[in-house]
Amino acid sequence: HRDVDRVVRRQCRMCIRDGPGAAANDGGGRRNWSVEPIDFSIVDAADLDLNLTAKSLDGFGLAFTNASLTARTANGGLIVDDFHGNGLGGAVAVQLTVTNGAMPAITATLDLAAVDLTMVPGSGWALGLPSGTADAHIDLETEGASERELVANREGSMSLESTDGMLDWFSLANFGKRFGEFKD
Repeated sequence: HRDVDRVVRRQCRMCIRDGPGAAANDGGGRRNWSVEPIDFSIVDAADLDLNLTAKSLDGFGLAFTNASLTARTANGGLIVDDFHGNGLGGAVAVQLTVTNGAMPAITATLDLAAVDLTMVPGSGWALGLPSGTADAHIDLETEGASERELVANREGSMSLESTDGMLDWFSLANFGKRFGEFKD
C-alpha cells in the first residue's frame, strides 16, 4: 500500500491529455491551459434535483452497469452527492462539488475497487503496460476562474493498492521524468 501526496495534481493533467482534451495538445504531449474565464454561472441558473438508477450508463468513453447518480444544485453549487456503478472491470464511486463564487471551486473524490488496470484510461502514461486489478482513493480540490488557474491550484492525495498487478518495463527514473514534464 502506497500513499502519494499531490499525485492527483499531475494525474489530472494526464487524464485530460489522454482523454477528450487530447486535441488541444501542443504536439509534445502537453496541454496548453486556457486563461479564458470559464462561465460557471450555469451552476447558479440551474435547478436540478436528480436521482437516476440505470442498468447501463455510457458517457465520456466509459460504460457502467448498475449505476446510480444523485445530483442537485444548491447555494451556488452543483453537487454530485453520489455516483456509483460497475465499470472499468470493478466498482467506481464519485462525489463532486462545483461551487460558483468570487473564486469558483471544485472538490472531488474518486474511489475505485478491484478495477482492471488495462481498462483505466491513461493508466499506461508512466507505468509501462499495467495488468491486474487495483483499488484507489483520490481526493482533489482546486479553485480558479480559468483552466490554467484550476490546474495550477489543485491539491490532493491518492492511495493505490494492487495485490495481483504487474508492470512491464516500469522504470522509476522514467516515472519521475514524466512528472517533471508537466507544466502549469
